[in-house]
Amino acid sequence: MLPQPVEAAGPTIQPGDMIIINGSEVCTLNFVFDGTGALAGKVYVGTAAHCIAGDRSATLDHVTGISQQGTNNGGYLLGHTDAASFATVAYIGDYGDSVNGGTSVENGIPGTQLDFALLEVKPAYVSRVVGEVRGHPGMPSGVTHYTETSLGDPLLHSGHGVAYSDVQVLRENHVGVLYSDTPTSYVEVGSTVPGDSGGPILHEPTGKALGIVSGSVAGVQLPPYQDNGPTVEGVLAEIGGLGFPVTLRTA
Repeated sequence: MLPQPVEAAGPTIQPGDMIIINGSEVCTLNFVFDGTGALAGKVYVGTAAHCIAGDRSATLDHVTGISQQGTNNGGYLLGHTDAASFATVAYIGDYGDSVNGGTSVENGIPGTQLDFALLEVKPAYVSRVVGEVRGHPGMPSGVTHYTETSLGDPLLHSGHGVAYSDVQVLRENHVGVLYSDTPTSYVEVGSTVPGDSGGPILHEPTGKALGIVSGSVAGVQLPPYQDNGPTVEGVLAEIGGLGFPVTLRTA
């Protein structure tokens, strides 16, 4: 019998937490996904594809605590890496080079224009993973369907944007307002900034997972400043057909 991995003790790993990619890029985890069928027993977390920048062998570190000045991360007040290389890249969706200035990635699969990356948690860290979004008890309670949301619905965020990361009440409580919702994408009048990328968006009226922080657009359209990205509904449908049958873990 092969030796079993030693369980890594430490803080929880959950949606809204900071990750560092290749020692420099700051992004946020969105939701927890459990494998089904052939993937039963595997545990995944999500972030944005542009955070990974096409690097399928990227080093992914989980960070906890906000206590000391970082040196390579744009001035964030970073805590310590409590789970070095805690996950591996399982899937990277396509995204255009206009998304936050990221490098254009094309995986060659038609119809996969989703700024989403699925990260497989290593066995030693699986016991630390919880589904509840940090700062939002009981959420997510499920996945929204585009027919149950409406213009003006309040949205909730938890993430490590540069303007929020250093203060718990800010990083766990910045909000948005839904502008549109389709089976694959959302638009919100929101408050996301670099560092929030990949993070979770909750639909406050239902407590369900709605979307994933991706990019922002400013211009003369309505609304003049908008955040946009893939819906969880769309992500699950897309990756399920690409060999990743997973379900959202609820709180």
